[in-house]
Amino acid sequence: MVPDLFVCVKQATVLKEPVRFTPEARDIAADCRYWRANEADRFALEAALRARECGAVGTVTCVTAGPAAADEALYYALAAGADRAVRLPVPAALLFEPSVVGTLLGTAIRYLGGRLVFAAQRSNDGESGLVPAYLAHVLRGAYLSNVSDFQLDPAGVEIRRRIERGHRQVWRASLPAVVAFDPGGTVPRYVAVAAIALARRREIEELTPQALGTVVSQLPRPARLERLMPARVRSKKLQAPPSNQSAAERMRAITTGGTTNKKATFLEGAPHEVAVAVTDYLRQHRLLKRPDA
Repeated sequence: MVPDLFVCVKQATVLKEPVRFTPEARDIAADCRYWRANEADRFALEAALRARECGAVGTVTCVTAGPAAADEALYYALAAGADRAVRLPVPAALLFEPSVVGTLLGTAIRYLGGRLVFAAQRSNDGESGLVPAYLAHVLRGAYLSNVSDFQLDPAGVEIRRRIERGHRQVWRASLPAVVAFDPGGTVPRYVAVAAIALARRREIEELTPQALGTVVSQLPRPARLERLMPARVRSKKLQAPPSNQSAAERMRAITTGGTTNKKATFLEGAPHEVAVAVTDYLRQHRLLKRPDA
């Protein structure tokens, strides 16, 4: 019997300048961000859909955690061909806690009977790469990371990982297993805007932490986000003044913001006039011989 496949997707946070944090500095202000589908998830989703098309798995269920805005990632997955979509409603601030997200997703997938999970190696915003590891811990299964290619058979899953100089590592694991894909292993299929619009009419299932018998505030957090910090102010890199200038000229160039690039001269006019001007310029700089030379 072929296993059903679960794919973890998310809506990644994109920052808007200027960036401000919440008073406790553990989240970004709501008006300083917007949501966009995590690009890396598309490679894991494409791998899952191809596995279903060749009969290696049964259904493809996409799972996410987050506020209602996270439904957009699920609509994309449904439009691409996923059979089912499930969202765990949790506050956006918890999405920066990989241990909480991984534990919740793993608990939900185990509750739904999943034993094979595909996910992106890391997201575009957090980039911790820890969520698949926590998933595997909750499922008590193998964790296969940085995957570029895979094969499924009744005994389990075999994957290939890229290493130095184009070589590959081949790993095999039995189920349950979490397979984390690197971007670029496949070419995601094109999903039409009309297909996404139709997918928005389909139902997104909600699975609350209470239904899973989980209290979010009591979840173990081996590592927790302490605070967010603004970017450091970096000094502007100045172009070094020419060494043939005097000390006063070089100091003036540094204190006024560096040397400035020369303004370009644009030639306008009829084609033969522009050609004459270019020829004269090349001759003046001895890049073109004069007719009488």
